[in-house]
Amino acid sequence: MEDPGPIGLGPMPLIEHAVASLIVPPDEALRQDPRCPNMECRRTDNLIGKIYNSSAYLGRTVNTLAHLLLAINALLSSPDTTATELVNVVLQSVGSIAGHCGKVMGLLVQARHQVWIAQSPLSEPCRATVHQLPLVPGQIVGPAAHEALDRRLMASEARCQLQEQRI
Repeated sequence: MEDPGPIGLGPMPLIEHAVASLIVPPDEALRQDPRCPNMECRRTDNLIGKIYNSSAYLGRTVNTLAHLLLAINALLSSPDTTATELVNVVLQSVGSIAGHCGKVMGLLVQARHQVWIAQSPLSEPCRATVHQLPLVPGQIVGPAAHEALDRRLMASEARCQLQEQRI
């Protein structure tokens, strides 16, 4: 696979700067790969990343096996042979493995999302909203969460300005 990232088989997506800036100091939030401030959460986040990356490698390997099996199937002379039937059964099994691998990777992205959002100063209703937003391949929180966080920030700034005016 030349570029596995766009199809979700690349390395664990990085934490977006908007999320990191809620939790870590600005210099840490601007790093390429921000680290959790809490040591236990950092360990968990690192383990999640390692498991995800191993799963992505497994997914790429399964993809390669599927292509090889398709090539073998094309080389077989008669579609009615036992060998063709066996290759088709193996292809179905490989497809099942790929599906489960994808589910594991999706759950790992959700786990990383949870580790970071749990450390944020967001209110419970705001956290619940962010958790319910759809996941986007290659991202931890996605554009819908960024919009929600931006609206929260604007509302917070508006409240501060209103309080300043009252004073």
